[in-house]
Amino acid sequence: MVQKTEAKQALRQPSQEQRGDIIEMLVLTYDRKAKRYKGADTDKTVAEAVGTWCLPGWVTEIRERDFGPAGGNEEIEAIRAEIAAVQADCAERVAVLGKRLDAVCAAIGPRAARI
Repeated sequence: MVQKTEAKQALRQPSQEQRGDIIEMLVLTYDRKAKRYKGADTDKTVAEAVGTWCLPGWVTEIRERDFGPAGGNEEIEAIRAEIAAVQADCAERVAVLGKRLDAVCAAIGPRAARI
């Protein structure tokens, strides 16, 4: 029986110049202290900004090796903070409505429980 051997194609790798372009963009978009992207940037948006030849996987590899973990971005944190504020506001409003309802039910008396 003859075994087929397939030549495995090597994965594409960025050239030295392309790596330099990616690093330049990461310097502009990645906050090393916060270990996250600035604004709404991601590996994908950086790859798109660098050029059509750039693969997001290349950005990921270089970022993880030379800059740090993805850790999200500022936009994610802004959205989470806004959600928390909305939840707190809703909880406060529900508590106020609950007190109003309790007051009305108390004024009506025992029949209010059936309404």
